[in-house]
Amino acid sequence: LPASMIDIGTGETSWASWSGGAILAEVATLQMEMRYLSHATGDDKYAKVADRAEKAVLDAAGGRGLVPIFLSQGGSSTSFIGDKINMGAMGDSYYEYLIKQYVQSGRKEDHLKNAWKASMLEMKEQLVERSDAGRTYLAQKDYGGKIRKM
Repeated sequence: LPASMIDIGTGETSWASWSGGAILAEVATLQMEMRYLSHATGDDKYAKVADRAEKAVLDAAGGRGLVPIFLSQGGSSTSFIGDKINMGAMGDSYYEYLIKQYVQSGRKEDHLKNAWKASMLEMKEQLVERSDAGRTYLAQKDYGGKIRKM
């Protein structure tokens, strides 16, 4: 997984210490830019690296649509840390980029469309709430339950 910080003096990389690992929205939002960079330069190495990160997230998801916002990479496998699911900060871009990458691929990479569709279905089933005043909103999930705030 790509690290969120780099020391340009030493080249050392790290993740934000407060997160305990990688953040979903950071790991899974470089794909479109890197794919385009490969297209523009004719060098597929950029797309390959970004797609490897995307594959790690999708593999860790194991077919689930909604996934926690923190990830850990232990050895050669990626896993999720905790169970916080948020369609806002630190999570939203992952879901957005799934469908955008599908479109960018010329609608050929069905696994991206299918992952997006699964996430949207699970979002509707698990996170859509209505307030006492009748307003519809997306809740968060954490600590094994639903947090009724966005």
